[in-house]
Amino acid sequence: MTDFEIRVVDPADEAHLKQWWGVRREANADRLTHLLPGWEATRRRYQAPTPESDAVLLGAYADGEEAMLGAGRVILHRNENPHLVNADVQVPPQHRRRGIGSALLTEVERRARDDGRTHVLSAAHCPPGEESAGAVFAATRGFAKANVDQVKVLDLRECGPHLDALAAEQGDLDGYRIETYGEAAPEHLIDGVCELLSGFFGEIPLGDLVLEDSLWTPERLRAAEQSARDQGSLDLTAVAVAPDGAVAGMTDLTIPVGEAKAVIGVTVVAKAHRGHGLGLALKLATHRKLRTAYPDCECVVTGNAAVNTHMNAVNERLGYRVVEDAYELQKEL
Repeated sequence: MTDFEIRVVDPADEAHLKQWWGVRREANADRLTHLLPGWEATRRRYQAPTPESDAVLLGAYADGEEAMLGAGRVILHRNENPHLVNADVQVPPQHRRRGIGSALLTEVERRARDDGRTHVLSAAHCPPGEESAGAVFAATRGFAKANVDQVKVLDLRECGPHLDALAAEQGDLDGYRIETYGEAAPEHLIDGVCELLSGFFGEIPLGDLVLEDSLWTPERLRAAEQSARDQGSLDLTAVAVAPDGAVAGMTDLTIPVGEAKAVIGVTVVAKAHRGHGLGLALKLATHRKLRTAYPDCECVVTGNAAVNTHMNAVNERLGYRVVEDAYELQKEL
């Protein structure tokens, strides 16, 4: 078997960063283009500092050669979950079954152990109801399927009349109101938004994933908002406000710089406020505003656990279609 050299890719070196991005795109050529990050969003993501995590980018090379054959990534979280890393390895089809993925994963796991981490989390994307090369590879390397997400897409160019009709059907939401904002949470909402974000993992199905809730403060949220601005993304958030003024739920959208898609990050309604149609109302608010404020945006991408029946029903009413399964994978080192 050929020995492969694993090198760290410096994000400041745009030629090597673009090579790394291109290898990952090639490895995922069978997926919808809207599911893959574009070059400008990738460049800004790794060249702009982020307060939430450190990223180590890896490239695999045959000895003495400069052509990158595979690409890996290790995400080290700074603020919580000190026991885990998020990571992945990507190898284009023509270079598979040569040991490149194994060499990258060995380096990923070495770095995780050296940093005191005990678990590696990753994901494998598959056609709905099927397996993929990535899922098979992960299973052979000791990763267990901890949860299954469904990845869904809504075509914004076709759904306008349908969204308007759904909004017209809504009642008064039992006294709740929906507020939207752009790049920064208003001061009168920030404490409630932080409280929702801090309890997010406790509100959604996680399967067997060993994830801990985070602690969000106004200072942390402001730093995250600044990081998003540094990366050039456009953000849109809707919150549900209860009759007593409490923030009862939220959803957000991000349009990565240079792209014609929006990606949903968080959608959550606190348990005490469920049963009032807030999940649908929140998404209707962001999606309808997205169509008018950013008419060049073509689609919205989201993902949620296959067992999350309520959110699946909301997304189905909105018109989302399932395009792939995302196996959330976990390995204890």
